Order: sequence, then C-alpha cells, then structure tokens
Amino acid sequence: MHWQFLRSKDRVTVEIIRFAGVLMPRRHGPDGVSVFRAETQWVEFARQVLGSMLKARDSLGADGYNREWRHPFPKEACEKLDKAIHESKSGG
Repeated sequence: MHWQFLRSKDRVTVEIIRFAGVLMPRRHGPDGVSVFRAETQWVEFARQVLGSMLKARDSLGADGYNREWRHPFPKEACEKLDKAIHESKSGG
C-alpha cells in the first residue's frame, strides 16, 4: 500500500493505493489501484493526527511507544504540528 498526502491551500487529500506483486518496499510499478480517497480541511486532519499521536503517547508511555513503533515518540514533529494548528486559528 502507498499512502499519498496532497495539500493544496487549506485542503488535504489522502489516498491509499494498492500495488500488486510488490517484492520490495517503496518499489512498485504503475499498476496501482486506489482503494481509498478522501478530502478535508487540512487543519481538521491535522487535529485528528495530533490527537491520535498524543493519545498513543499517553497510553503507552515513552518506553512503550518506542517498543511498539520501534522508534522514539516524534515529540518535535508533534510540537510543530500543534504550532501550525494554533497559527491557522490566528490566521498566521
């Protein structure tokens, strides 16, 4: 599966494309079939992503998150996303 996120101004489109016969990750041919596509306001999508990330962090804890996802919690990325969400509210 290939997840594609496209942002245009205040909208984001999420599309999931399935490729048959992929032998190596990130290497696929042109035979993809879209299995999901949705469009929404980017800030609404961002709020959902941030909320889910913080819920996972809070329920698993730092060590549990690292074990489950095999990398540390993306604290800096969450802070940037939170900042972008707040700036969108103020028009900045």
